[in-house]
Amino acid sequence: MTRRVIFSFMSVILLVLVLTEGIFFVVIHRYYYNGITDTLLSHVETSSAFFTKYEGEQLRDIPEKSHEIIKSFAYPGTELELVNRKGEVLISSTGFDVDETIDLKSSILKGDTASEVEKTSTGEKILAVYSPLKYNEQTIAVLRYKSTLEEVDRAIRQIMTFVTFIGLGVAVLVFLISLRLSHSIVRPIKEITSASSRMAQGHFSTRMNEGYKHELGELSRTLNYMADEIKKTDKMKSDFISSISHEIRTPLTGIKGWIETMKADDSLTRQELDQGFQIISSETDRLIVLLEELLDFSHFQSNRMKLHRSPTRLDRLIEHTIIQSSSKAEKAGVTLQVTHLIDKDILIDGNRMKQVLVNLVDNAIKYSSVHSTITVRMKEHSDSIEIEVKDDGMGISKEQLPLIKNTFYQVNVEQSGSGIGLSIANEIIELHGGRIEIESVEGSGTSVFIFLPLK
Repeated sequence: MTRRVIFSFMSVILLVLVLTEGIFFVVIHRYYYNGITDTLLSHVETSSAFFTKYEGEQLRDIPEKSHEIIKSFAYPGTELELVNRKGEVLISSTGFDVDETIDLKSSILKGDTASEVEKTSTGEKILAVYSPLKYNEQTIAVLRYKSTLEEVDRAIRQIMTFVTFIGLGVAVLVFLISLRLSHSIVRPIKEITSASSRMAQGHFSTRMNEGYKHELGELSRTLNYMADEIKKTDKMKSDFISSISHEIRTPLTGIKGWIETMKADDSLTRQELDQGFQIISSETDRLIVLLEELLDFSHFQSNRMKLHRSPTRLDRLIEHTIIQSSSKAEKAGVTLQVTHLIDKDILIDGNRMKQVLVNLVDNAIKYSSVHSTITVRMKEHSDSIEIEVKDDGMGISKEQLPLIKNTFYQVNVEQSGSGIGLSIANEIIELHGGRIEIESVEGSGTSVFIFLPLK
């Protein structure tokens, strides 16, 4: 990881350095070469304008005037040659005879100036500038200025060597910075990866450093939060397994006990047998309800729960729920009360909605004190129907209230129940497009509100 980060940084920096130095070389090269060319061309233009004083019959014989022309048009630091139209060098400012024939371009013979980078017979690199001499609009000879480029190239090489060393220094500096930067990036990633790997192995007590900046810090906080939630879920699952085991074992123990008793004791009276059958039937119903809850939970977890909607009278569902729960309420010493029922059809799954109401009323009975009252009422809004189930029981603490709808969560693990009833009820209401809200004050009771959309 560190190598990849450094390689990425260095690749980008080296590419930028190479491009920058390449552009700089081209600019410096053109600057020097074009500077010499522009200077000579400027001199040539001035010289050509000055050449008009030689107009006359005497200039018909260029060879006789060659010395004067060379003397007049010479430029310091350059060699000047006078070349005829055939490309033969007539005279040079060096004073030596030049046995050379130059291939003049047609554009030069037509009167255009030109510059070329050339090499001499000795291999020396020069800049040659050609300037035609005209008489009566015709080119009668060509001035050829030659300037050596050895010194210029040497200066360019020195500059580029200096720039290259600067580039190498920058590359080394960038390497050191990228090395430090890569460690600052890779180290927390490695730590987060290592910690998340331990979490994946089930060590949810592992915690990550949340002091990292920006996205890494946010990632660390998210993973820590995830670990906390998984620990809570695991604890709730453990409590659920413990609770469900107890819930299943208790009725099974009662059923088996009575079966063994009825098998072993032939002296049981009819009344005792009826009592045993009633207990077996009651405990069997209890097991059926528990298994139905588990089956519903399985359906919700796999998204296989389907609603079968039809126009349904909510007030009648509430009345049936109260009648069904009245026996349980009477045994608990609790009074069930219904107020403000609204005669209105609403498109819902009646069986599922009754399951929700039964669960809420049963919970209210379970956590209510003796001689208290449970009230169920309805209220119509512009876009929804509200159902409230209110009890005067033990209530729920502020810490527990946000968790009450979580799967497997129980306010009191010592109470009977699986901890999934309210979670299933919440899922059913959400499938209907509604919501459940819970208000509670510890020691003063709880109100559960169901909001169902009218459309």
